[in-house]
Amino acid sequence: MRTALAICAVSCLLVSELATGQARQHALVIGANGGLGGYVLPLEYAEADAEAIGGALQTTGYDVTVLTGVGASRSSVQRAFERSATAVARGETFLLVFLGQLVLSDQGAYYWLLQESSPLNLDQTALHLDVVASYLSNIEAGQKLVVTNTVLLGADSETFAFLAMMNQALGASELDPNQRLATNGAALVLANLATAELPGSGGPTSVFAEAVVGALTQDVADFGPTDGTLQVSELYGLLFELLGDGIYLAVGPGADNDWGVAQLPSHKAPEVTALADGPHEPSFAPPLDEVVSGTIRVVANDEGASFTVTGPETFRDRGASWSRKEAPTGVYTITYDPMPGKSTPPSESKRLLPGDEIVFFGVFTPEATRGVIRAEDIEPSIERAKYHALLFAVQDYQDSRITDLEHPIDDALRLQKVITEEYTFDASATELVINPTRSDILGKLLKMRRLGKDDNLLIFFAGHGQKDDYADQGYWWPVDAQKDNRANWISNSDIRDHIRSIGARHTLLVSDACFAGSVLIRGGDAAEERAAGLIYGLLSRKAMTSGANETVPDKSAFLEYLVKRLRENRDAYLTAERLFDRLKTAVVNNGGTTPLHRAINSAGDEGGDFVFVRR
Repeated sequence: MRTALAICAVSCLLVSELATGQARQHALVIGANGGLGGYVLPLEYAEADAEAIGGALQTTGYDVTVLTGVGASRSSVQRAFERSATAVARGETFLLVFLGQLVLSDQGAYYWLLQESSPLNLDQTALHLDVVASYLSNIEAGQKLVVTNTVLLGADSETFAFLAMMNQALGASELDPNQRLATNGAALVLANLATAELPGSGGPTSVFAEAVVGALTQDVADFGPTDGTLQVSELYGLLFELLGDGIYLAVGPGADNDWGVAQLPSHKAPEVTALADGPHEPSFAPPLDEVVSGTIRVVANDEGASFTVTGPETFRDRGASWSRKEAPTGVYTITYDPMPGKSTPPSESKRLLPGDEIVFFGVFTPEATRGVIRAEDIEPSIERAKYHALLFAVQDYQDSRITDLEHPIDDALRLQKVITEEYTFDASATELVINPTRSDILGKLLKMRRLGKDDNLLIFFAGHGQKDDYADQGYWWPVDAQKDNRANWISNSDIRDHIRSIGARHTLLVSDACFAGSVLIRGGDAAEERAAGLIYGLLSRKAMTSGANETVPDKSAFLEYLVKRLRENRDAYLTAERLFDRLKTAVVNNGGTTPLHRAINSAGDEGGDFVFVRR
């Protein structure tokens, strides 16, 4: 059964938005009792939990879609994600709730089990978490929150303890499913991960659903004068108090670490009783006039974290989880000590009200491994490959001090024509961006994070480039670049970091700009060429540039021979390495530059290569 809640006419929604002046809130709630094709017993409460949570979200003003029963099939869930990507606008809120089972395959891959999931074909019947993360990345909401109550199948106590430890060290391992969703989806993930289904609440739902519904419909988390808004930190704190240590919070890069999930329909403190069979009895603050203190909590993703909390009193401590009860009310500021090889969370200030609790979240991200893509869990195949292209052409600069170019747009059009007509690049997956700004370029690259293990991406840039000899750094100049102001320049480091975060199996950067080879690619001759199938199986992040650390002419011999060799090729599979071998001598002899083709430094290259496939 598929249930859709809060469906109303577009005109009603528009009137509502204009009247309230608030951005819309969207929720996709999935409940799958599941099982695994008869091999595993199904859950008892997941579908009922989804209906209850969906109804509670509706009362707070969300546009809600609930998928349960046969409606929670893989195809239905994918269509719901695709509709959300279209319906959710930038600056709006998207909430994803999944209630069901999580399975770890023999290859170490995580899947959410759906209605028809089969152990013989998880890729086609279950939902790989990389796919979920890709859909999340494609939804341009201002705030994204994933709430999950999942039973991890086939996990013994040792495995579960290890996963719990990974949840306390986000970014340390890809074994943590919540971290994968947060990192790739730029979302907050509030998850209960257990080895068995949580008990019932005495009614049709589990204690997890009762806790979430209670938080959404009654103001149980906040007794201060700002009553009425349920914050992420308040929801986390309440679930932690009611359900115990199985609750974890993962924060993705770029995600706001605390924001208002919902406006509560009631501001009064309810009469709260213990959740039936729950591991903890809830405790709530006494009446406001009897309280002169509150609780400070610090949640970090690394046991080695150390921090100082300053305010009416000063506290200094370390660890992944710390709290101080009966702290005097007032404004508190947290600062974190740096950790080698990791980014330091920013300082943050919050006001502690009487009887309240404030939570500081500190996320240390490993600098060396951030966004690096590793080998996938299934055998790759050229036959399943999908080819995408993103072509940038800049020639009409806004700054009159920068000389306009004549050929980049024509060059990009010629390249687009040959790859879509003679190679397996679909025209709908090939985008030409003429005279892009810095924001245009980085925004388009950011959207490419949705690509997955069967995708291949060609990125082309033609335009001016510049070199900073002192910093040994090369730059692209977008159309809004200013000659004497680097604010809108795009550094090779920026490009590398974006490419490193793209999930495509192969990414090939073709850059026809001055100083394109600077810093971006590391030295060393290419390895001896291998069979196309083997090369395709290994991940690649490579760049092919028209020159090294040098200027290149507007009329590009590099682009001329690149298109010419692609047209002349008759091989069914043409690796980028072989293509480069066929053009480099002609470019050197006729263009006066030294083209390069090597791996992009620190971007996750594993020795594979981009393969052009003829139609």
